[in-house]
Amino acid sequence: MKNYFYSNRLSEQIRNLLDENLSESATKNITIGDLSVLPSPKDLSEYLPATLISLDRTENKFANESMNIAYTPYYFSIYYIYPYTFEGDNDAVRQGKQYAEEIANVLMNLRTLDNFKIPKSEIEIGGLVVHSELSNIKYDSAEQEFFRNMEIPAQIATLEICIGFRTYSE
Repeated sequence: MKNYFYSNRLSEQIRNLLDENLSESATKNITIGDLSVLPSPKDLSEYLPATLISLDRTENKFANESMNIAYTPYYFSIYYIYPYTFEGDNDAVRQGKQYAEEIANVLMNLRTLDNFKIPKSEIEIGGLVVHSELSNIKYDSAEQEFFRNMEIPAQIATLEICIGFRTYSE
């Protein structure tokens, strides 16, 4: 039986590309997972700014069933969490948005995740990223409201991206 699904490898490739291409001041941590991987609120400031790569869902579709070629869109939410304080002249919200756009620019410039491929093997059907689409950058979200309610001074940008992966024929 061959493997057709590559969500972990795609997540790791996104993490590696962000780690290699973001400015040093943009993020301290790039983690695969959702908001549940964050430390407790009292320890959060040491962890921020942070980028979380969270797989929302996949849809398996056959592009050519007779040749066993699948097309799978992988839908990710990338959360960028940037801290701010209430002291003095604070420009953190503007800076946080600028870093979120820096993440978006990395993804837009490397649309095929730097020509990401999985080689075909005895256990892998293999394939390649054929496209990606950054559909949204949201600054006012349920996650942001949650942080407000918890009185955690951080801005959250949510970047929604779909990575299209096509398998090789058998």
